[in-house]
Amino acid sequence: MANDLSTVEIFDALVERWRKIVVPFFTNGKKSRTGANGFGSGFMATYRGVHFLVTAKHVLDDAMRHGTCVININDHVLLLENMYFFTDPDNDLAFTPIKEALLKNKVERVSAIDLTPGSEVRESLGYHLLMGYPASKNRLDSRWGKVDRMLLSITAEKNEAEHLWVKKISDPVVFNYDPKKQIDSAFQPTGQPPQPYGMSGGPALEVRFSGTYEEGFNFYVTLSGVLVEWHENKRAIVAASSDSLLRAFEAAANTAA
Repeated sequence: MANDLSTVEIFDALVERWRKIVVPFFTNGKKSRTGANGFGSGFMATYRGVHFLVTAKHVLDDAMRHGTCVININDHVLLLENMYFFTDPDNDLAFTPIKEALLKNKVERVSAIDLTPGSEVRESLGYHLLMGYPASKNRLDSRWGKVDRMLLSITAEKNEAEHLWVKKISDPVVFNYDPKKQIDSAFQPTGQPPQPYGMSGGPALEVRFSGTYEEGFNFYVTLSGVLVEWHENKRAIVAASSDSLLRAFEAAANTAA
């Protein structure tokens, strides 16, 4: 990327690139047989060559209560059934190997973030993109032409202080955010922002870069966490750390072995 790009343009480009990994969860609309209501999010990840669908455990619990639920991956609608999820209740995490479901539904190409540990060190820009599908903006009904899914990206900064009010997550990452720094699917400010309910299970992506001013910069993202809690009065969103997800992956692999 060129050196003269603004921070907003950098974030816009990263949202456009990485929005493809984010997966909305829908269930039947209660007031319309043709409608569907969004209630959660997830994202596609690879770890040691295996594709996973990652979400929050409470989103999975909601899906089981709702009964019929679907997810959308790469514009393919997949029925959320016959998938075995591994869970980490202490960090509100759930994930499932999804290769068979992709093959069954003829999904040939999937965007995913690779979580396999690497050796390359990149500098942090200090910002994180919290991405998901807010429920209030994802009520679909073909009768009224409401068929477009709306992704929300919240630009946030990590809060390193100890947060005694976070009690449900063993290994939390806390982000503070400004409601004015939000970008919708058209990469425009959202104005009055929707409530983040429904974004649980989505990814928190840390913006990183490499290069020099003279030679130019390249911008990347790494996973910093999985969104699990929203505290409106504190303008804070809590994620289970990426380290906790990697530990859960390893524990699941050892169980399977």
